[in-house]
Amino acid sequence: MSYQKKVIDAYYGAIGPYIHYTSSGDDFATQASSFLSPQMFRELIKPYLKERIAYTKKYTDAAFLHHSCGNVFALIPELIEAGVEILNPIQPVSLEMAPSNLKSSYGNQICFHGGLDTQKVLLYNDKNLIRDEVENLIHALAPNGGYIFAAAHNIQEDVNPKNVVYAFQTARNCKLPKNITLI
Repeated sequence: MSYQKKVIDAYYGAIGPYIHYTSSGDDFATQASSFLSPQMFRELIKPYLKERIAYTKKYTDAAFLHHSCGNVFALIPELIEAGVEILNPIQPVSLEMAPSNLKSSYGNQICFHGGLDTQKVLLYNDKNLIRDEVENLIHALAPNGGYIFAAAHNIQEDVNPKNVVYAFQTARNCKLPKNITLI
């Protein structure tokens, strides 16, 4: 933590006023579940993550994004309490991580970033599948704010770039209820 604080002092001391979000990343889960219990997370990870975020916030008002792959559903309350404001990448790999479940469970407490499946949706050249997935994500996660549309993870080289363009065009043109605005 003392080394991390030195890095924070130098880095955020220089750029803190100029950024809108910042991030950290540690994977806490597999696609099936977290690989440590919430109790272990509270004891071993949360105190340090919370201190790191609080220390960073001394230098910036930027939103704090945390990256963790997989099914982190059981850890979301702990991440929120630690100060995480945006959760990335939202891999819809289980019923717990389904967009509608995330929104109903934590949508008023944290912003979700990601969700567009790169393993089963973007990989295939099926425009109907891509369109349906994009529209479902936006309709599930965007109402009342708290959603940043993006892929569920890094887009690999086996994904056709045209699928990525089509996904973002679909998001931009998505027919939305009146209380949702995409920027």
